[in-house]
Amino acid sequence: MCFADQLWYLVSTLIAWAYFSEEGKDSPVLRRPSWAPVWLLRGARRWYRAFTFCLAGLGLLLATELVGVFWLRAAYGLCVFLADFVAFAAYGGHTGFVFFYTALAMLLPPGSTRSGVLRLIVAHQLGSPAVNKLQTGGWKWLDPSTLESHIRFARERELPFKPHCVVEPPWIRRPGMMDLCLRHPWLLALMHWAGLATQLLVVLACLLGGQVALSWACAAACSFHVLAAPLLGIVFPFSIPCYMLALLPSSAHDVSCLRSFPALVTALLLGTTTFFATEDWPLNGLAVFPYNAEQMKVLQSIFGRYLLAHSEGEPRASGICLTELCVSICPANLYPCHLKALGGGSFGDSAEFLLSNEVAAKLSEWLRHTRRFIDERADGQPGRCFDDVVVAEISSESARLGA
Repeated sequence: MCFADQLWYLVSTLIAWAYFSEEGKDSPVLRRPSWAPVWLLRGARRWYRAFTFCLAGLGLLLATELVGVFWLRAAYGLCVFLADFVAFAAYGGHTGFVFFYTALAMLLPPGSTRSGVLRLIVAHQLGSPAVNKLQTGGWKWLDPSTLESHIRFARERELPFKPHCVVEPPWIRRPGMMDLCLRHPWLLALMHWAGLATQLLVVLACLLGGQVALSWACAAACSFHVLAAPLLGIVFPFSIPCYMLALLPSSAHDVSCLRSFPALVTALLLGTTTFFATEDWPLNGLAVFPYNAEQMKVLQSIFGRYLLAHSEGEPRASGICLTELCVSICPANLYPCHLKALGGGSFGDSAEFLLSNEVAAKLSEWLRHTRRFIDERADGQPGRCFDDVVVAEISSESARLGA
């Protein structure tokens, strides 16, 4: 077990160094966690490099016999906490959560208690996205056209503030594999259903399984990410090391490890984020790829329409599309209040409503109330939260997408 811990610290720290080095220092927008004051987030960002260097040094120490020293593990967890706090605000993806949660779980002593928490983290990592797909995309998400839309989106379109050199390296995309799937509907359907089945079966193994089930679940979960990366152009770099640490050690093989008090608290916290599709930090519902094909088509039709703005001061408008920011990668984000302003889960049936002034008013009200996005443009109003939207004309091509 000690060697497994050392290996995890070594591998994860090397990945973290590359991951956090791409914090997004040029990002024109910071995504403010709902609880965090602006001054705290901007102040933490100034010390971001120090957090990253400390994380790297502590991680290398923990890859030695010093892995048993609690205060070193605690300091490492704190550095991960601070670095991921800033990285989430600047980048906005979900790839770091499994690493962040695992680093905190490593504060527990080795054994069944820690293993129970780690099993639940893996169940959340794969199960929460599956639940949110059905909550948001509904039964239509099960149609293979959903995967087709995701692949076409990854194949043809680049979004702002991308790519991240670790999460979205340009070389990971394989147009040949994408085109092969798009040409053969049976292959597309097979991969679509196999992906969802893998997510659900891994969750069942984490919640109910023993040694054999967990070994198969680990292999299936790792294969899921390896096959998805070239098709969708997205890498979850921390997932495979965290899956192995959680599911392979002997202390994880007894399902009774899930009944410890820390495991029950973990289940309550992570389960709540799934139920409410929380898009926040440090707790997040991981609503990854939640939209069905029809919803994606409608969302693309309003890309570029609702632009972040300030209600006062100059310059007022930003040129940054709120919907693109909220939907993000391929699309991979879900802000429930943004979705509600668009008409809820049925917005795919109301393309005309999405172009109305009512939507702009609801989006402005949401921004004024939550102040979730901070202007960081050098030529904007740095440090001030966007609290309004302006409506821009969109191209006829975009309008036809939603027709």
